[in-house]
Formats: sequence, C-alpha cells, structure tokens
Amino acid sequence: MSNDETTRGTTQQPSHDHSVGYGKPPEQTKFKKGRSGNPAGRPKGSRNLKTLINRELNTTITIEQAGKKRKIRRKDALVKSLVNDALKGRDRPRDKVFDYVDRAETLEDCGPTQSELAERDAQILERFFNRKSKLEG
Repeated sequence: MSNDETTRGTTQQPSHDHSVGYGKPPEQTKFKKGRSGNPAGRPKGSRNLKTLINRELNTTITIEQAGKKRKIRRKDALVKSLVNDALKGRDRPRDKVFDYVDRAETLEDCGPTQSELAERDAQILERFFNRKSKLEG
C-alpha cells in the first residue's frame, strides 16, 4: 500500500483548541483566507447584457435629415425609425408606439409630484421639531 492509500481512509482528528458543532465547522472545510469562495465565478470587468445594450444604444451615428447631416444616439434613431414606420401605416410599429405612449403616460401618473413630496417633507419636519421642542423644554 502506498502512502496515499493509507491516509485516504483515515479521518483527521480535530485539534483540541477547536470544537466542532453547530456554527463551528471543521477547520479543513472553512474558507481559506485570501481565496475566493467561487473561483470560477464571473470574471472581473465582465458586463451584463443590459450594460452592453445601453452602451451600444448610447453611441452616436450620423443621419441625414432634411438634407443636413446630424449626429444622434442610436436609441433616438431607433425611436425615429419606429415612429416613421408607424406613420407609414404599418400595424406592428403603430401598436408598439401606442403601447410605449400608454406606458409612459401611466408612469407619469403614478406617484406623488415633486411639490407634493416637498409639502409632505415640510409637514414631517414640522412635527419632528415640535416633538423635539416639547422634549427639551
């Protein structure tokens, strides 16, 4: 029998200064200092799909509009193209435009406005200072 075979079947005895139990794993199974718990995980600097798409949509392209060349973001060019297709009478682009408009209007309608928030904040601060002054005086 080789050395590897004799040590393979034996169990290591825990050291006397470290007890094993609930919340106290054996030393050999703990994460080692300076070593990642997921060494094959996401590499540093890699980007997710949302980041990649946003980066591409925010780059500029040159278009010709009314005989003049303009630089616009690709995102804006897609919207222009979608709206132009809808205006030409194509059904799917038209439905998409109406869907986007409906969603945008719904988002604008939900939630308090900036002035309503400022008013609520002022009321909260007033109550706070009133309570504080009662406690102090």
